[in-house]
Amino acid sequence: GGGGGGGGVGTLTLETTVLLVTRERSEHNNVLHASTDFLNMFMALHVLGVIDGRDPARLRRGMSQVQLLLLDEQLGPFEEWVLRPAFSPDHPVLKVSRLLAEGVVRLRLRRAVFVPPGYTSILLAREERWSAFASRSMGTRGYCTSPGGSRSRLRARV
Repeated sequence: GGGGGGGGVGTLTLETTVLLVTRERSEHNNVLHASTDFLNMFMALHVLGVIDGRDPARLRRGMSQVQLLLLDEQLGPFEEWVLRPAFSPDHPVLKVSRLLAEGVVRLRLRRAVFVPPGYTSILLAREERWSAFASRSMGTRGYCTSPGGSRSRLRARV
């Protein structure tokens, strides 16, 4: 599934703009922390010109080309009733584990948008303990893991 065709055995090419998101373990289902992720997703798309939040027609047209790829293995509650309609309205929400289960070992992304972690959101800018945490956790260590906690075997090329 997705926004493109396969490029060979085990290869999936996505022609859509792929929004790559990692959510903090155990806090993805908290409304405050989920809202920081939502804001960072919207801002990343807007800053890169994929969408224009000031023009409803351009906003809808831009979002029709976006597909969400969750790099974490968190479950619910926001994937289907918030994330998909808001950030992947015309395409299924993808997860690394699901792609691996379908035999995808190589992922080609024509256009990738990496979303900063929720702790870097301006919503938490005044919270000193969160700002200190965000400055230490800007790397991807601990984010891109499979259900068992090991590193993913999926290779992506942008």
